[in-house]
Amino acid sequence: PWILRKPDGAVDVTGVVRESDPPRKLVVTWRVEGVAELKGLPECVVTYEIEPAGDGVVRLTMTEAHPTPIPAALLEGGRRGWPLILSGLKSLLDALCAPLGIND
Repeated sequence: PWILRKPDGAVDVTGVVRESDPPRKLVVTWRVEGVAELKGLPECVVTYEIEPAGDGVVRLTMTEAHPTPIPAALLEGGRRGWPLILSGLKSLLDALCAPLGIND
């Protein structure tokens, strides 16, 4: 199990790790708990895949799969949210790699 918390400590997202193949692949379930309008949605499956792209660079591919159709208006929040999440992940990785002398 994993939990993503808001800055105030409230639960925002919950899930379980379905597959882990470091550093190539991570598959988790994703259920929004912290937004009342989204609490009734079924959990989705989020897959992160990392592959070499040459010269010490990697490509991250993130996919989101839903077991049932989701209204476009609700998916729009994810379209806005994922870039922020992935940008935060990149910032974290940059901060962790810099002291090790690992470049982009």
